Amino acid sequence: MSKKVDLKRRKEMSKKVDKQIQQEYDRIAAGPHTGWFTCLHHAGDFLETSHNVIERLDFILSDKPKEERLTRLINIVHVSDKMHDDYNAKRKPLYDDYLAKVKSLYDDYEAKRKSLDDDYLAKVKSLDDDYNAKVKPLWILLNPRTTWNGTTIFGE
Repeated sequence: MSKKVDLKRRKEMSKKVDKQIQQEYDRIAAGPHTGWFTCLHHAGDFLETSHNVIERLDFILSDKPKEERLTRLINIVHVSDKMHDDYNAKRKPLYDDYLAKVKSLYDDYEAKRKSLDDDYLAKVKSLDDDYNAKVKPLWILLNPRTTWNGTTIFGE
């Protein structure tokens, strides 16, 4: 096959792809521009919300590799709010139960941790006070300008 014929075939294929891209763009643009959509991004959640799907389409057409554009547009489909609302209605009690169990675990954790924190801070306070008492005179000797805005770095 000659280069001339090959180049002609590529141009025809490119026109066909451009036409398909335009058809997909028009299909998406004819539907709702906000709500839930499939495959807005190649990674992440399968379903995502969009406040303006046209912005995403324009980004795909301007910034994504040419060979990916048609596939990306084909995979963007609006999902009806009714379908999503039904899913959320079924999921909500499961999630609420999960949150209640997590809260119980977290409250127990916080109660146990508070006693550990209080014990640790009480034990380390005298060590910190002794250390700071030794460091303060050395710091003032090395850097006498430790006051600004009426206080020092030592909290006085």
